[in-house]
Amino acid sequence: MVKDSLIKLVNDILEIHENIEKSWLDYLNKESIKTINFNSVKVYEISQDNETLAYIRRYINFINKQAALITPCFDYSFLDRTRVKDPLSVKQKLESYCNKKEKGRIKTHKCLNDLFGFRVVVDDPIDCEMLTKELKEIFPSEIIITNSSKLDGYKAVHVYTPAANGHFKWELQIWDRESYDLNISLHESHKRKYITDLKEAARAEKGEVRNVHP
Repeated sequence: MVKDSLIKLVNDILEIHENIEKSWLDYLNKESIKTINFNSVKVYEISQDNETLAYIRRYINFINKQAALITPCFDYSFLDRTRVKDPLSVKQKLESYCNKKEKGRIKTHKCLNDLFGFRVVVDDPIDCEMLTKELKEIFPSEIIITNSSKLDGYKAVHVYTPAANGHFKWELQIWDRESYDLNISLHESHKRKYITDLKEAARAEKGEVRNVHP
């Protein structure tokens, strides 16, 4: 059954995340790099902090090297893709959270919860509310499981691993086949807006430079 396969997938992700987490923390210890508790530090505190941004880039590079070892571990026919978030996307996401009404005064783990992500697409239609409820009954509360469907038509269940001090959460997106095309379209629309925002931010920055140095 699809639900049984999803339960096994989540358990596999949790196990590999725990192993990678240990390897990352061992690496930090070996390099004498101080860990950062992203569950307590707020987004606004790190969005312009070069030392913390360098720490995040180092983690992304670490995961990129591990990704080739991680992906083959998931022999699931419904695994659609895996991806590591680009450092530029990370910086943009931090800045966008600082521009929201909370002004970045939220935990960094809530923002950077998808540095490594998985997407699965199941053939049968899913009831996101029901699947969320069923998975929550199986897994402990520190594993965040949400019905992430939106009014614009996006339909998905998202699962987030817990993370130790100094490490990051991973994201699993569960889609169904009938929602795939619309979800992709909405993702592409979001990406186009993101690129436009990046270009506008770059133009604004150049304008500031010209004003300072005529």
